[in-house]
Amino acid sequence: GDPKCTNSMPAEVGTTSNTAAIPTTGTATSVASANLTAGNSYLGLANPTITVTPSTTASTAQAASVSCTLTVGSNTSTRTLTMITPDKTTPATAALPLQLTGTGGTSAVSCASKPIGLATGQTAPTVSVTSAVNAIQIQ
Repeated sequence: GDPKCTNSMPAEVGTTSNTAAIPTTGTATSVASANLTAGNSYLGLANPTITVTPSTTASTAQAASVSCTLTVGSNTSTRTLTMITPDKTTPATAALPLQLTGTGGTSAVSCASKPIGLATGQTAPTVSVTSAVNAIQIQ
């Protein structure tokens, strides 16, 4: 077929950045979500920024495994980072870019975390995630 030009930009749905405390129990916590119009296809984008902060009683650097999931309609994509704080007082921060295509419904980012190598009686580090979710209509 012949290429066609349109004067209109595709629809975009998005949220502002939200910050959520992520418990170190492995339970997923919602960070951001948006509703997408049914019947359309979308490219979903999120760039969660994860911060792992050592507990105030830490005697050494602490580590946590953090998984974030992007959902677009019924499709999901999950990526995991293992983060180690530089020492017993300094937080570690990293970004975990996510992208995924899917249909209308909900577009959301959720994250879960678990401590790694936690000594008996040691308090787990705290984990927080800041993210927005954006979706661009592609059909």
